[in-house]
This record gives sequence, C-alpha cells and structure tokens, in this order.
Amino acid sequence: MLKTTARYMIQYVLITMLLLNLNLMNNIVNAQIPCDDEYGQYCPEASGFDVGVCLKSKGIQHLNEQCIQFIMMHDNCKEDINTLCPGKEYTGDALGRYHIIIGH
Repeated sequence: MLKTTARYMIQYVLITMLLLNLNLMNNIVNAQIPCDDEYGQYCPEASGFDVGVCLKSKGIQHLNEQCIQFIMMHDNCKEDINTLCPGKEYTGDALGRYHIIIGH
C-alpha cells in the first residue's frame, strides 16, 4: 500500500510540474505535444513509445525543456498510460486525459 501511494505521489508531482507550465497547458488545449517540432524534424516515422526512444537517441541538446519533461512523464508513467490511454502515447490526448483521470 505504501509503495503504491508513494508511486502515485511521485506521478502526481511529475505531472503537476508539467502542467504548471503555461506553454504546456496551451499545447494540451491545442492537442499538440511539446515535442512536435523535434518529432517532425528527427522522428516523423516513429509512433507510440518509439517516439521517445527516437527523440532520446538524437541527443538531449536537440530537445527543448518541455519536450524532455514530456518524455520523462511518458517514461515514468508508461504503465498507467498503457492502461488508461492505450494508443494515445505521445499525443496531447494522453496528457490531457491522464490529467483528468487523476483529478488534478
């Protein structure tokens, strides 16, 4: 129970940090992800969780801070995204829906 509670608290903190950024909130409203530019430039052929794998392989120096945080959120919350938002990884829908489901 304590391990599960700690996991959810960590997830809450990570997601809250992401959502506090006004630009990220704007991206959610517009159903865009913070990695759109990088995705289009470096990984247009990738889909699903392979988007993060591909973007990370290009080097962190090529990614903006919001994109790095978005990738971290997907890495840390992969199990929940697969359960709550199957097929929506690396989309604005996944982040918006995950935010609604956890109630914050």
